[in-house]
Amino acid sequence: MDYSKNIQEKDNEISRISSLRSNLQRDYLREINEFATRDCTRDAKVCELSNENARLKEEILALKEVSNIKEK
Repeated sequence: MDYSKNIQEKDNEISRISSLRSNLQRDYLREINEFATRDCTRDAKVCELSNENARLKEEILALKEVSNIKEK
């Protein structure tokens, strides 16, 4: 019986370790997804601001040209 009990304890320990491993993998994947989401959101915002900056620079150049034409 002692042998049987020992085997059962080992099986329980293996199950517990497997469960912990699964939880760690799940948490790791969740963290990766959250990081990717934050990173993509940040990159999208940077891209949006960069495009807005380029658009504003074009408008400024156009306004400078108009003001130069008016001065002549």
